[in-house]
Amino acid sequence: MLCTAPLVSSAASAVLLAFAIPNEFWLAGSSVLGLGALVPLYVGFLLSPAKKHVACSYGLFVALVHVCSSFWLKNFQGFALFTLGASTVGYFFYALPFGVAFACILRKQAPARACAFALVWTLWEWVKSTGILAYPWGTVPMTAHNLSYLIQIADITGVWGLSFLIPLANACVAESLHFFIKKRDGVPVFRLWLLTGCLYCLCSLYGAYRIATLGAPRTTLALAIVQQNADPWDTTSFEKNLTTAIHLTETALRTQTAPPLPTTPYRKEKTLTHASARAPVDMVVWSESSLRYPYEQYRHVYNALPAARPFSAFLRTLGAPLLVGTPLRLSGNSTKGGYANAVALLRPDGHVAQVYGKMQMVPFAEFIPWGHMTSVQRLAQMLAGFSESWTPGPGPRLFRVPCAAGGSVRFATPICYEDAFPSLCAALHTQGSELLINLTNDSWSKTASAEWQHYVVSLFRAIELRTTLVRSTNSGFTVVIGPEGKTRAAFPLFQATSAVLHVPVYPVVRTYYARMRDWVIVLCALILFAEGVRMAVHTRRHSTTQAENSLQQIRGEHV
Repeated sequence: MLCTAPLVSSAASAVLLAFAIPNEFWLAGSSVLGLGALVPLYVGFLLSPAKKHVACSYGLFVALVHVCSSFWLKNFQGFALFTLGASTVGYFFYALPFGVAFACILRKQAPARACAFALVWTLWEWVKSTGILAYPWGTVPMTAHNLSYLIQIADITGVWGLSFLIPLANACVAESLHFFIKKRDGVPVFRLWLLTGCLYCLCSLYGAYRIATLGAPRTTLALAIVQQNADPWDTTSFEKNLTTAIHLTETALRTQTAPPLPTTPYRKEKTLTHASARAPVDMVVWSESSLRYPYEQYRHVYNALPAARPFSAFLRTLGAPLLVGTPLRLSGNSTKGGYANAVALLRPDGHVAQVYGKMQMVPFAEFIPWGHMTSVQRLAQMLAGFSESWTPGPGPRLFRVPCAAGGSVRFATPICYEDAFPSLCAALHTQGSELLINLTNDSWSKTASAEWQHYVVSLFRAIELRTTLVRSTNSGFTVVIGPEGKTRAAFPLFQATSAVLHVPVYPVVRTYYARMRDWVIVLCALILFAEGVRMAVHTRRHSTTQAENSLQQIRGEHV
């Protein structure tokens, strides 16, 4: 039977981490709790008698964190069996090999095992956030979003630097508790604290420098941002939702008021201004899936609806392009499922100036992994009632819009949870983008914590790329985030509102992370591989020595 102590400690850490991440009780989460949430898990690992106990307890931890922090996945179009149930079971088994890795590094002594713990943890969060089953939620950097100085290292290490530092701090606390429990030598623990303290101080000093030296924006882009707070999946409310979006747009253009700016502890922080009365607007931005039916194929619908004010007639009166979410029929693809979840830039004359199709699909929601297999299609149809999914877009696209302040602005448009993926956003940005504009529909979650979590995950992209990130959402969190990760403006959650904002556009900067991408992951893997080889060689030599000693002892007895 499995030992209960590591399982209990895993459950305790899962609950603590779920509370450290933005949640329904504490919307902003807790960075302090995040620095200690993994302590019970680490101590439980140290006290576990066997590898299988460590592996199973870690699988349990990952599954519980997923359920406790992403419980709102059950609201995704009634597909809870897939979006929450299947993913929870999948992550339990997905985490087991890493549990075995944790068990192997426990044979080392502090501070080496604490550093190895942080290295393995970093690799796990990268694996969880990459590939066909990628879901970068429930990670430890989500607890650190308000540690403004520390998180600035993301422009060098990406978010993975935080995936290393936070578990390392947890390991320090856990090793201290283990020292008091076992009454071991305290020198290694002191060295561990010294190492961790130096790393945190250096990273915080770098962060203070980066915030203090943030330059001035090159120009500003006047955006009319609309948060319609409607469910675009409800086809019966299509006309009503379109009417709401049109009304909110006209209200924003007519009044040109902005929401109150958030308070900030930084006196030198550049604040966001709103457009002066009747100032020209450079672009109107609606959220993901605002045009429920493919714009190109259903123009006759948009020419007639809404009946009181057809969309096409409204578009002609804008005087500015409209950036909007709509399905895209992929060129040359006439088969079922040949539509991409897309963003289109529509000119006032109705012409589609540019379009981008979403490349990173939500597993078990927007696409079915291995869905090309007939058996998988049948299973999905039986369990969830669907067997088709979106088709990934053809690749990165760069948008360009004229700016009333002079010149033009280039921008990229990650869709929905694509703003949670560092490498993908870096690929979009390095085309020459000066701005990221994310279009999202999270209204289906029906929970404030889901909106906050998406916001927290995405803000690291602004720091990694040192660019402004605009999030235009259906119900929240609609925000403008500066290159230092600070919120410049925000709309209230689950309210229909709109505003015209002057968004700062900074000169393009190729950060170290933008150039080198996930170099931290490569370094972690190399270190762990080298250590694994060293341990294997040491174990083999030790076994050989023991065998030789036993053989000599036997020969001596015969003599």
